[in-house]
Amino acid sequence: MKICILVNDFKKPWAEAGKNNVRAITRELAKRNEIFFIGCSDETVSFDFEGSRVYLFKSWFYNTVPARIFFIQGYINLVFRAGKIIKKEKPDIILSWFETASTCFFSFLVKLFAHSRAKLIHAVWTDWYCLPKLCPSHFLTEHLPHLILNNRLTSRTGLCLADEIIATSKYLVERVESLGFSNIHFIPGGVDTKNFTPCFPPIMEAREKTVIGYVGHLSHTKGVSLLIEAILPMLEKEDLRLILAVTDGEEEKIIRKLDHPRITVFNIIDPPAIYNACDLVIIPRRFSYGTASYPNVALEAMSCEVPVLCSDLPAMNEIVFENRTGFFFEPNDMNALRKRIKELIKDKKHLRQVGKNARKMVKKNLDWKDISLKIEELLKKISP
Repeated sequence: MKICILVNDFKKPWAEAGKNNVRAITRELAKRNEIFFIGCSDETVSFDFEGSRVYLFKSWFYNTVPARIFFIQGYINLVFRAGKIIKKEKPDIILSWFETASTCFFSFLVKLFAHSRAKLIHAVWTDWYCLPKLCPSHFLTEHLPHLILNNRLTSRTGLCLADEIIATSKYLVERVESLGFSNIHFIPGGVDTKNFTPCFPPIMEAREKTVIGYVGHLSHTKGVSLLIEAILPMLEKEDLRLILAVTDGEEEKIIRKLDHPRITVFNIIDPPAIYNACDLVIIPRRFSYGTASYPNVALEAMSCEVPVLCSDLPAMNEIVFENRTGFFFEPNDMNALRKRIKELIKDKKHLRQVGKNARKMVKKNLDWKDISLKIEELLKKISP
């Protein structure tokens, strides 16, 4: 089969979940199929990725705050620029791996104008927008664009144009079904369990201080400032150390100004080593938008036998089972987060056992090699 994968971006750094998931899928699919990528970026460029061709087209304000408002321009540009390539390549399948359900509309336009015989599959890996509790300063960058362009109506409009729909969590299956669709396939995100593996001998058993870790963006929605607020008073009283392995985001200035001997801030360089340096990884997201799939950070930490403490948000309870494969706290509740951390750091043996349970679960159910085969089976089934 010849497969075209539409992505938001496909350039280094490999910090975003969308990029990493597409990379993981490609490694398996490319063994038996011909694949090429088309996406938006901060420049127009083409290059090879592990034997597959990548075409990226420049989008206005890419990777900046105004991009949240004007991102529709990037997709419109993509429709016209990508159409020429798809018309030439004539893929059997167009796999749309854009972020939201509503963006399936642009994937359909690419198919319609360039190669209408191709089958269109759209992957839904984030929820459509509802009103979370955001501070007023984030209204323009978070609220308004998504309320207009990523709501229930636009999601239904986009998905009705897909031949088949992939939902990456059981929660999202129910959400898509609530829009009236039945052509849904539950295929979750996964993790490379060979790359993300526990360190032997276990690092945590040899440490005196308990190490808490956070890995990810510094956007307000990720909740890293909530974690800082919860843990700062504890650093003086408990044998704790905090590791922040981060990329960019609205809260970057706050985090970069931290000057505490027990807080280490650095860029994400070697994720498996970062997880193996931690006793517990915190995922403190403030609300459910963007967390309707299984977070890569959760799966990667669990694959390294490191338990996660995460906000109790949709889809998380499909992989995190309280006191068995991880732990929960009430979203947006700083006191609840602090209380759970205090409880959990008292028993490292229990943390270790929960970490072992977590790895067994992801290795059995969520290894990328097995997930990629499920995607390939679906593609073969509907290929013209």
